[in-house]
Amino acid sequence: MLTKEKIIEAVIAAIGEQEIFLVDILLLPDNHITVFLDSMDGLTIEQCSYISRTMQPMLDKHSDEYLLDVSSPGLDMPLRHPAQYLKNKGRMISVLLHSGTRIDGKLSELNDGSIIVNTEVKKKNGKKKYVEQVQHTISISDIKTTKLIL
Repeated sequence: MLTKEKIIEAVIAAIGEQEIFLVDILLLPDNHITVFLDSMDGLTIEQCSYISRTMQPMLDKHSDEYLLDVSSPGLDMPLRHPAQYLKNKGRMISVLLHSGTRIDGKLSELNDGSIIVNTEVKKKNGKKKYVEQVQHTISISDIKTTKLIL
């Protein structure tokens, strides 16, 4: 039987010394396995194919009936790995907190256990309107999901 731990072992072995990181693994019904990988420079189809071919013999030891997909996460998928935050520094993101609060702004930093998002708040002083820059420091543990704003 294929477990998530066995799949992770196969992914790590297949990645080897490449600067690729594991984002997520989905185990779907009927042994359909989807592995999401990424790198700071993006992932090529050739890299995904190579990793898939390298993983197959390792997974075959545990099960002969499975469907394996290796892919990079799409732009619409939530950010899950800290390196994804680094990769997308300077881009517009939408952060949904566990509290239900949503913060949309520019990802400016990733620090130990937190991100910094800059937002613009429209203000009014009498008849004069202006935009104020607000910096939000958000603990990673407070984040439910983070998505890129396309």
